Amino acid sequence: MEAHLSHDAGEHIGNRHWLARPPGVGQPKQQGITMIWARKTIESGEWQEVQDQFEDLFTKLGCPGQMMLVAVSSHDPAPATLLASLPNAVLLSSLAGFESISEGDLPSEASLLIGHNRQFEQHFRYPVRHLGI
Repeated sequence: MEAHLSHDAGEHIGNRHWLARPPGVGQPKQQGITMIWARKTIESGEWQEVQDQFEDLFTKLGCPGQMMLVAVSSHDPAPATLLASLPNAVLLSSLAGFESISEGDLPSEASLLIGHNRQFEQHFRYPVRHLGI
């Protein structure tokens, strides 16, 4: 299983259109997989520190499928919202400034920064760009 590690998060944030969540997006698709969700709002200067912190934890734990870090699209470039999934609530204390949220609070669109594409696609779709033509 190949994990996605992106260090150029700025490419994944920009003016994007929010779409309503289709049925099933953001809902668990596999039985027996537990995912704890957390959110953090960051300023542009915090990207690298937050990504490094998450990547360190992700690799120390052996790149588990239940872990991912995603950026949520917004109409403004900053501040940005990051969402993290974790295999258990104990790990939440390892991520400074993240607050626990329910799976029902997840948006339908996000951009994968760190994690496994297959797991990401079970919860989100990539944002749709709308060109001002």
